[in-house]
Amino acid sequence: MNIKQIRAYLMVCSLVVVLQPLQGLAQQNSGASSAGLQHTPTERDGQHDFDFEIGTWKTHLRRLVHPLTGSTTWVELEGTTVVRKVWNGRANLIELEADGPEGHFEGLNLRLYNPQSHQWSLNFANSNDGTLSQPTVGEFKNGRGEFYDQETLNGRAIFVRFVISDITASSCRFEQAFSDDGGKTWEVNWIATDTRLTNESEASRTSLQPAATGGQHDFDFEVGSWKIHLSHACQRRRPFVLRQTRRRCFLFDSLQPPHMVIESWKEESMSDVVYVSKSRIVRRQGPLRIAHLPGESQPVIYGVHGGIAEHYKVDPAKLTESHSSTIDYVISATAG
Repeated sequence: MNIKQIRAYLMVCSLVVVLQPLQGLAQQNSGASSAGLQHTPTERDGQHDFDFEIGTWKTHLRRLVHPLTGSTTWVELEGTTVVRKVWNGRANLIELEADGPEGHFEGLNLRLYNPQSHQWSLNFANSNDGTLSQPTVGEFKNGRGEFYDQETLNGRAIFVRFVISDITASSCRFEQAFSDDGGKTWEVNWIATDTRLTNESEASRTSLQPAATGGQHDFDFEVGSWKIHLSHACQRRRPFVLRQTRRRCFLFDSLQPPHMVIESWKEESMSDVVYVSKSRIVRRQGPLRIAHLPGESQPVIYGVHGGIAEHYKVDPAKLTESHSSTIDYVISATAG
């Protein structure tokens, strides 16, 4: 064996020695990866997490008056909570009414389940302002629900934690806490203990009755079950607008190119439909529209004219045609 052959032999042996540990390491990593894939836990389906709470509850509430100020002044309220299931459990609506030294309190909470993230969002509203607050988001683990969000209090960013615990068939506990140090410490400022009302007559006596003030009953006419036929344009840009007169309603979609549908109906009572009327609106050019009205053989062209062009932010100099008929006339014709 000459020197070249010896050198080649030694190089082959070295490669074998080096590659054997690498091969073992690769097999080990492959096995670890397979084991990791096999033991990946599946996400739990939590869409019925709040089913335990459906019903009517007696609520005892304690609230810290001035959180994160060093104050230790608490007020206590007594009230009623009604929880209703929505979407077969994937959402629920909570109404809370309570009374205490500070007066009457009304709150509402809309809870929504996200099947993609397997988390709940809790959206609270106070009747004093009628707006939904920043939602707290979280989930249940081992019978305990924890939900978090970030808000602003007195100009400072804080963390909010909402906890649901001590859940039994007849009682549960709710606790809210704030943190102004990034979650290192928490100050509890809201504690509610609910006890289920099992007696139907007692639950009926404590049912929530809204006060008759302001415009908060504008949609009372719609309370109940309705059969709905819905149609919409593929390119919807604005929401439906509902206008109501005495026993007469119009539902129309405003400014929807290339067309929109106007519907109206009149009722002698909340269950008897007298007639249904439909009009089809087609966009012609610019602000001009062609309205095909029920019972009319010829369409009506409408748009804007010089007197109202400025109101609709249309340059009168650019109007190729001027028509006295406007959308108001078309709605009136549709409504009969």
